[in-house]
Amino acid sequence: MKLVKIKLRTKIALFSFSLVLLSVLVASIAILERTMADARQEIGLRAMAIARTVAELKEIQDNLGQPNGWKVIQPIAERIRVATGVEYIVIFDMNRVRYSHPLQDRIGTLFKDGDEDPALRHQEYLSQAVGVIGPAVRAFVPVMADEGTRQVGVAVVGILVPTLGQTLESLRFQLYSSLLIGVALGLGGSFYLAKNIKKNLFSLEPAEIARILEERVAILQ
Repeated sequence: MKLVKIKLRTKIALFSFSLVLLSVLVASIAILERTMADARQEIGLRAMAIARTVAELKEIQDNLGQPNGWKVIQPIAERIRVATGVEYIVIFDMNRVRYSHPLQDRIGTLFKDGDEDPALRHQEYLSQAVGVIGPAVRAFVPVMADEGTRQVGVAVVGILVPTLGQTLESLRFQLYSSLLIGVALGLGGSFYLAKNIKKNLFSLEPAEIARILEERVAILQ
């Protein structure tokens, strides 16, 4: 089977175009990752602000750990959850017993997700977890009573993180525009470069240049 010889102009054009296309793809991936990181950071700040607000409510502090305290805490937590649009607000006492949850049948059960221990030791922080409804950023804030001298529980606020598909959808126009412009410029530049190089070589292929050189050497000899 005879192999098809690719002309020098075509090789240069393909190589240059491949480099431009690779650069555009790498830049698009970097933009996508940066956008997702910024989104997670913004979501974390929002979740933390809401969790702090919940933890500072006097009604939460006074009823957490009390018999039937969930009857006061659950309606408050649900009103805040609906008003702020977060996925869930969970409040549990020092024994990890839930006093609020979007699913009411989980009230009274234990919070055992594995990342709550630091919050029970007066620490507030952000944590990422994958739940039933998807990956989320969660803010843990201790609930302090008696003017901040005694911890009675923890407030947890969870907000879903945009998936890769959702991020791509939101950036679709910018990414596609950048990709098309980069491809068009790369294609045009590649053919111009190849044409210019071929012109400087008097439109000769490497094999032809080698043959001419061999003939010249033979003549000189």
